[in-house]
This record gives sequence, C-alpha cells and structure tokens, in this order.
Amino acid sequence: MAGGSVYDWLVNHRSRFYDSEGTVRHSSLKLVSLAAQAASGVAHLHECGIIHRDIACRNLLVDGDGIVSVREGE
Repeated sequence: MAGGSVYDWLVNHRSRFYDSEGTVRHSSLKLVSLAAQAASGVAHLHECGIIHRDIACRNLLVDGDGIVSVREGE
C-alpha cells in the first residue's frame, strides 16, 4: 500500500495530530476514521468466521486515499 502500515502513517503524520507536548490537535477526526475503519475490517473478518489474532498497527495498511485494510500478520 502506498501509505504503508497505520503505524508508519501515524509516525509520519504525528505533527498533524499532536503538538510538541503531546496534546491532541483538532484534526484528530482522521485518527477516529482510521480506528473506525480498522474496527469495521475486523468486524467483517469475524462475520466471515475469521479470527485475526494479531491486530496491531503494523498489520493495518493505509493507502494513498487514507483507506485502511487489515492484512495477515508477519
């Protein structure tokens, strides 16, 4: 994926969401969107009878449009 993992995306975009003291900025709606997409993906897996067993930012990929996909663990 163009954006890499959600972990990489968060590290690369940290200044958009937190100031130097760690206080969340107003643009935190994107963080909520990433979390909601991840939860939706996991819910879909569960509906299909699949249990992922390793949900972590490194296993959630984000594309260039900000769409999150759940991938199989490393």
